[in-house]
Amino acid sequence: MSSRARYLVTADDFRIWPAARSEIVAINEACFPPGDIDFIDEKNITLMPHYGLDEAERARDHELRVVLEGKLFPEAVKILNDYHGIDRSERYWKILIGHWFRRTLLLTINRVRTVEKAIELMGANRYIAYQPCLEYLTAIGSHEARNQPGDRAWNSMIYGYITKLLFRDSCQVILVKHQPIESKIKNFFLKDKILDWILSGVSFSLGLFSKSKDVFIYKSYIRPWDKICLHFKLKQVPQLWYSVEYNLTAKVNKTTRGYLASEFEGPKNCRVEQAFRHIFFRIMPRAFIEGFEELKRCAACQRWPNSPRAIFTSNAFDTNDVFKFWLANHTALGVPYYVGQHGANYGTSRYANPTIEEITADKFLTWGWEDSSSKYVRGDMVFNGAERLRPRKRGGLLLVLPTANPQNNTWDDYSLYSYFLMEVQEFIRNLSRNVKPMLTVRLHPDHSRAGFQEMCKLKAFDSTLLIDDASPFHKLLTQNRLVVYAYDSTGFLEALASNFPTMAFWPFGLSYVRPSVRKYYQRLINAGILFTDAPAICASEISSNWCFMHEWWSRPEVQEARLLFCDRFARNRRGELCRTLFQLLSD
Repeated sequence: MSSRARYLVTADDFRIWPAARSEIVAINEACFPPGDIDFIDEKNITLMPHYGLDEAERARDHELRVVLEGKLFPEAVKILNDYHGIDRSERYWKILIGHWFRRTLLLTINRVRTVEKAIELMGANRYIAYQPCLEYLTAIGSHEARNQPGDRAWNSMIYGYITKLLFRDSCQVILVKHQPIESKIKNFFLKDKILDWILSGVSFSLGLFSKSKDVFIYKSYIRPWDKICLHFKLKQVPQLWYSVEYNLTAKVNKTTRGYLASEFEGPKNCRVEQAFRHIFFRIMPRAFIEGFEELKRCAACQRWPNSPRAIFTSNAFDTNDVFKFWLANHTALGVPYYVGQHGANYGTSRYANPTIEEITADKFLTWGWEDSSSKYVRGDMVFNGAERLRPRKRGGLLLVLPTANPQNNTWDDYSLYSYFLMEVQEFIRNLSRNVKPMLTVRLHPDHSRAGFQEMCKLKAFDSTLLIDDASPFHKLLTQNRLVVYAYDSTGFLEALASNFPTMAFWPFGLSYVRPSVRKYYQRLINAGILFTDAPAICASEISSNWCFMHEWWSRPEVQEARLLFCDRFARNRRGELCRTLFQLLSD
């Protein structure tokens, strides 16, 4: 190990930064204050080349994820079955932990590749990390676990685990005790509490009229009136099912987790696989190890049908552990399980296809697209009033932005977002003088949680920008004549399906789109709706058509491209969704 200290830094947690004048390798822009360029020179920081943004790197990591998921998941299932004294299928466990398993694998790929690059390319040979604490690393359940990658201390412990395990000969890991920052007391909202009591009471009252063989429709995203009609067509009393939250009392058992981790050990020829095997059972949510019996009892206490004819959901399959446990046990008994699409990127994303919910469902109801498998049923979009939205002919321009993902991908999300914001600035800079004052930038609802501080960075770029992060979105939308989406989102599909004048620019092109569906996106590009090259061209087109935006949107070539795309990915046939769902659930 070199005597010249060169420290790896993974976050702006200055409590574990090295002493002043030390050489520092920062993994991305999230390691220093937003907008403070001088901070880099002042602290002698070298910013590491961004990892995973190259298309070849993404493709390679995706293939690795597919191979390791297919190899390691069956091994994990056997260990879990043996530990709990049960014999459940891979599908059973994929319903319970499949989403968490995949996210953890993606995260491991990113962390291992990042440390590799920091040490082998940038010469980092020291890392100050928080001492691993299993109580801190292990979430209670899936919901809490989903947010952990955005936590600086949690990441520090994971990076420390990986660095010490794989690179102990070339990088010294210096461990310090973690002292959590005292959290602020949450405000008590009496109105929310009263609403919660009301919903619980209504759910209980309606549940008295349910039958054990009712079709169970839970978190479906279907509009209330349509859902009531669907219940009556299925000859059952409409329900407002309510899930009782659980709070596990089981504590982390270090001995048990050490034993499970030893059972999961394997070959050491692949760094990613070695790291994943090392951390998997050590950081698994308590609900699936120590709290498994408590979760079982909680699921048994739900006032849900005992022998449902079928189960349908559009959104409870990921982080609702009580529902997932109940679901897994009923699917094991042969109850049909159906899932409805609830957002964008299904059927189109190269790296997420197929999702865990697609794999585990008996039937998957899409928004119009089809697949070679008979599992997929062609359906329609789930709307929440967006189909009635109309533009204001003399209104403004609304630019809708994403936010930085909490580092749950194989690539570096923060670096990706830094580049993306530069492209957004290029778009704004090229708007004409009569359009720019009418621009409103809409931030993603989760922007404050991600910690990227888009508001500060955009204001530093242009203090006159009108930035919105709180107004009801649909109300904000109708104040504008055109909406521009800077990412492939559910809102983009809703706007196209509702025939609201829409454009989009995606700075990273179509590399993330499955080759089989790129022709549909190409039609949007040809029609001037979607731009995948320079955002300045999109801004120029808006400026050119600004005074007659309605006429531009009504052009035959624009409408034909919109309709073709919507028929595949955002079908909107009034009343058809419930008819399709009724046919599916009554078979």
